[in-house]
Amino acid sequence: MKIKIWTTNQMPMVREMVIDGRIPEFVADEVSRVVSILDEYYDAERNVETDDGGYLLVYTDYIEDEREIQRFLDKYHIGLDDAELNDTLYTGDGITWKSVLYLVTNDYGITFIYPYRR
Repeated sequence: MKIKIWTTNQMPMVREMVIDGRIPEFVADEVSRVVSILDEYYDAERNVETDDGGYLLVYTDYIEDEREIQRFLDKYHIGLDDAELNDTLYTGDGITWKSVLYLVTNDYGITFIYPYRR
């Protein structure tokens, strides 16, 4: 399952995902950090589909194959190697959580946050 998040107004939903055990606390912290930046520079009330800024896609299930992300990026003519930032949020217990930013345009980015098994 993946959830689209673009503003701090959605943080109560993200916190509920932590309580439900769908995502760890450090993922919620990363989501909060990124959407705070988007809100600061592009406004919390922006239209995610038509205004600048971008959004996050938070996966609650393991990504078994990055081809799933590539299929999503294909509609923007972006490759997996085009990531602007590629951070490891956590590694342990055979699981790695990643945060990867792709710029679609100069003012529109998509950040993928997902777990995968090592």
